[in-house]
Amino acid sequence: MIGQLIVLLAGALTITVLTVIIGPAVFHYHLLQTDLPVGSAELVHIERAYRDALALALGVGLVVSLLAAGLVTWNLARRLRQTLHGLTSAVDELSRGHYSTRVPSVGAGTELDSLAATLNDMAARLDAVEETRRQLLSDLAHELRTPSPPSRHIMRRWPMV
Repeated sequence: MIGQLIVLLAGALTITVLTVIIGPAVFHYHLLQTDLPVGSAELVHIERAYRDALALALGVGLVVSLLAAGLVTWNLARRLRQTLHGLTSAVDELSRGHYSTRVPSVGAGTELDSLAATLNDMAARLDAVEETRRQLLSDLAHELRTPSPPSRHIMRRWPMV
């Protein structure tokens, strides 16, 4: 938001300087081409009216632009913050061993949707590895509880005493 505000302020400053310097000079040049005498009260009044109207239009335009840019930026930042919060929560759950956690596709842009898909793929792989580990431990525990008779090969190497 700060970056967009800097760009808006730079644009506003540029428009203001150009309008204050160039606009009145061009207007004054055109006024001098009329039949009004130089330095007349009418000429001064017309130039003052032009400057006042220009300042009012510029001020209102800048305020409306800043408000619109602020609202758009705030809305985008809020949506991005919510999306990143969801991704962060999912990663936190995965780091705690909850491998069934999935990140919903939030439609916040190609990059974030791609990140969500990658996180979901990683979670699915971790979930599969965890399931394999559990099955291996279960099989190992079963084999330890119910040992099979020694094979003949082992009996030939180590005869029973």
